[in-house]
Amino acid sequence: MNFIYHKEYKLIIDIVLIYGTGHGGVENAITQVVKGLKNRGHRVRVFQSYKPFYEEWIKTLDEIYYYGNSNEFYNIKDFYNYAINYKNLLFKLGKPDIVLATHSTLSSYLCHLALKDNINIIPIISWIHGPSWVYGWECLLNYCDGHLAISSLVKRSIEDNIKNNNNIFLIGNPIENKNISTISRPLNITKILYLSRLDKEKGTDILFKALANVDALFELTIIGDGSLTFELKELANTLGISKKIKWLGWQENPWSKVSEASFTIVASPSEGFSLSTAESLMRGIPVISTRCGGPEDMIIDGVNGYLYDVDDYINLSKILNNIINKKYSLPSKETCIESIQKYTVDNVINNIENILKKYVENFSR
Repeated sequence: MNFIYHKEYKLIIDIVLIYGTGHGGVENAITQVVKGLKNRGHRVRVFQSYKPFYEEWIKTLDEIYYYGNSNEFYNIKDFYNYAINYKNLLFKLGKPDIVLATHSTLSSYLCHLALKDNINIIPIISWIHGPSWVYGWECLLNYCDGHLAISSLVKRSIEDNIKNNNNIFLIGNPIENKNISTISRPLNITKILYLSRLDKEKGTDILFKALANVDALFELTIIGDGSLTFELKELANTLGISKKIKWLGWQENPWSKVSEASFTIVASPSEGFSLSTAESLMRGIPVISTRCGGPEDMIIDGVNGYLYDVDDYINLSKILNNIINKKYSLPSKETCIESIQKYTVDNVINNIENILKKYVENFSR
């Protein structure tokens, strides 16, 4: 396989995923990594099956290419065709030095098929954005040479499904910390912030059940939408808390809508990372979260927030009552911000860059 190689870049890095809609934590992480690596002199190209639904995302990327016209794989032949299409794009664009197979376990095998003529020449690194069992096909991770894990939960899920556990690197996700303003704490009322898709896997109903047991004044602001929006509004009305909720829907820049917040709540049963946790702490907002994976890497119980078990709305309501009634104190803004510094863009990009360089150097020997 004859590739064109452009030496004006330090490294040519391909980020390959099956499909990103253009909204969400995965797309945000890809944008941050592309920008950070580009600023260090690398060329970063993104490949997915077809155009994102929210095309605004394209504007945040220097290069994005499409190797298909759908993210539906009706049979194994479709999948092989997509791998061939990615391979053919490389004939035109030139070979990468290294590939990040991201978002799904399927990306690992797609990259392997496209690059199998270059085994031991071009390293493939997996970069999944949730525990491997969420995607299925965990065994496909064995086609990668290394693995970036965004949380301890993701790291453990990879360890359970690959033969070599010595090539997994815990990196987190990059969080912007420059030109970020802290969020004020309200004085006269507890203002609770909830940033999430309103879908079944986010546990919003558990949050509502807990709030129905809070016997003090509060205001909940919800930023996000999803398939359960109408159903959740009905539940809030049934539980008698609808007048205490502000529904802001999905926002391109959610933090522009937040002037005050006492704390953020995460109610998910599982989170690969939890962008809302990291971004809240970076703005000085404590976080109350389920023990659901990603947030456990960031929250120290009783220090920069509080943790409760998944689905345990009784304990959540106790935590909320104790905070609102001043039995539990909230940490300072400084404590919250300091606790999340290892996830700044510079720190995470430095880690990723060093890992990629190491693999490229080892494969070039």
